[in-house]
Amino acid sequence: MEQIIRRMQSSGAKEGSVIVTTRRGRTCVRVLREQRANLLPNSVVLDESNSKSSQFVEPEELSPLNNLKQQLTEVEESLVTEVLRNLTLEFLSLLPEVEDLQKSLTGLDLVCSIIRLC
Repeated sequence: MEQIIRRMQSSGAKEGSVIVTTRRGRTCVRVLREQRANLLPNSVVLDESNSKSSQFVEPEELSPLNNLKQQLTEVEESLVTEVLRNLTLEFLSLLPEVEDLQKSLTGLDLVCSIIRLC
């Protein structure tokens, strides 16, 4: 990323006009609209500012990394879903025991309350 920024600055990017950010889950660079074609000619525009003066672009070099990040995120989400599903099934198998324990605790709580009042 630093190499991309240095290249942009050596190509004439205005000081402070290049900002690294994220749009749609992808790492990108904010550049002034009028400078994009000169600074990042093969970039993909992901978004633009409300004023239309800046564009959020994905430099060509970042596309493979962003794609890999997206794939890994999808794998992670799938694994999290699988773990949660397994935990839910395990809990459901124990539900009758949990319900029995809850009834016992409720009864004990009632007895303790009655004793305190006496």
